Amino acid sequence: MRRIASITLVTLPLLLVLMGRSAALSPPLDFGIDCTQDTLRTRPGGQPVRFQMSLIANGYQGPVRLACVALNPHLRCEASSPSVTLSGDSVVPFVVMAWADPAAKAPVAYTLILIATGGSSSRTDTLHLVVSGQ
Repeated sequence: MRRIASITLVTLPLLLVLMGRSAALSPPLDFGIDCTQDTLRTRPGGQPVRFQMSLIANGYQGPVRLACVALNPHLRCEASSPSVTLSGDSVVPFVVMAWADPAAKAPVAYTLILIATGGSSSRTDTLHLVVSGQ
């Protein structure tokens, strides 16, 4: 009887730890980014182009902040909304507008980075703006 009690005292905490770990190893519900076209063309000083994007909830619930970073001082970019709210299986479309000022060199392919941050997760997507012509 004493041996059964000692096995139970050792086995039960080990089982609880393993059960807790298996729950902790499950991937968290997380959002994703989708882009219909990641490369667009413009000319220096031309009209802004529009990257059609979507945030996909994948079970994530809550706000997601959006930011766009142009990796060249002659480019500008911005998301159509600074934040969107996701829930369940929602898919929320948004637009990233990008343009090159008249001093941008051509022909060059420039890089833009979209950053989406929600909860403890962040996602990035790389976009390309090809500047050609005058």
